[in-house]
This record gives sequence, structure tokens and C-alpha cells, in this order.
Amino acid sequence: MLREHFGVVALLWAVQLLATIVATIVGGLPVIAVGFGLQAVVAITSLVSMLLSIALGLVAGLSVWILGAAIFGVVETYVSTVWTLAYRELTGLGLTGENTA
Repeated sequence: MLREHFGVVALLWAVQLLATIVATIVGGLPVIAVGFGLQAVVAITSLVSMLLSIALGLVAGLSVWILGAAIFGVVETYVSTVWTLAYRELTGLGLTGENTA
């Protein structure tokens, strides 16, 4: 299948790569902003209590991890869906009797 449709697959790969890079940059900015904001709170809290700072650090790290996982989970779902639909289109698996001429 790849030999028959190499140009289409290569173009789709390039478009997917560009879309993934853009989504990573756009999706990563809020994660970085939240991470820096929470890190600043942890740093300020360390002046008051080390135990509180550690607890806030764990909560901040978990929060940033969950936010990143949610954002990039959507990106990975999109990418895998596009590849699946492209495969179905190229192999003819998505055709029904009404689509054929």
C-alpha cells in the first residue's frame, strides 16, 4: 500500500508533522505558564515552611502533569485518527455500496 500511495502518505506525514509541532508549541505554552506560576508559589512558600513547600511542589507537579497529559492526549488522539482514516481511504475500507460509481 505504501508503494502505491507513497506521495499521498509522504504529504500526509509532512502535514501531520507540522500540525503536531504547532499543537505542541501552542499546547505547551499553557503548561509552561502554569508550571512557572506554580513553581513561583512553591519558591515563596519555601521561605515560610519547608514541609508546606514540599506538599505544594508535589501538588504543582501533579497538576502540570495532568494538564500536559490532557492536552497532548488530545493531540495524539487526533494524529492516530487521521492516520486511521487515511489508511481506510487509501485501501478502500471506508467505502460503502453508495460511494462506488
